[in-house]
Amino acid sequence: MDYKYETTLIHSTRKTPEIELNVEEGRIKIHGISIPENSKVFYDPLLNWVGDYLRNPKPETTLIIALRYMNSSTTMIINKILKALDQGIKTPNTLIFEWHYEEEDLEMYDVGQYYQELLQTNVVFKEVEEI
Repeated sequence: MDYKYETTLIHSTRKTPEIELNVEEGRIKIHGISIPENSKVFYDPLLNWVGDYLRNPKPETTLIIALRYMNSSTTMIINKILKALDQGIKTPNTLIFEWHYEEEDLEMYDVGQYYQELLQTNVVFKEVEEI
């Protein structure tokens, strides 16, 4: 994934999620499966983008994470992204964090609960039919 601070859509692969980075709307969406061979290499451009975004965030920033499955290295990277946004979006700006999980997928629901405990921002849990 090349790094450019602009609205970007990265298409999913068998091992990586779709990532939507929307500067104009203040939206970050990570959707699909995340088991990249090297999570750091895959997600570093996203972390750079978030760093640039936090210099001038929109009044309302929405982060949507809808993952069917993720490996442990992805969990750590998402943790970094969440902490950066949680600490970087300050009043009067707001951060909305939506955690989407499939019906009856208690494991992914629990991962969302884990993130909730780490953040000052409330997590909006959304149970969906399919991711």
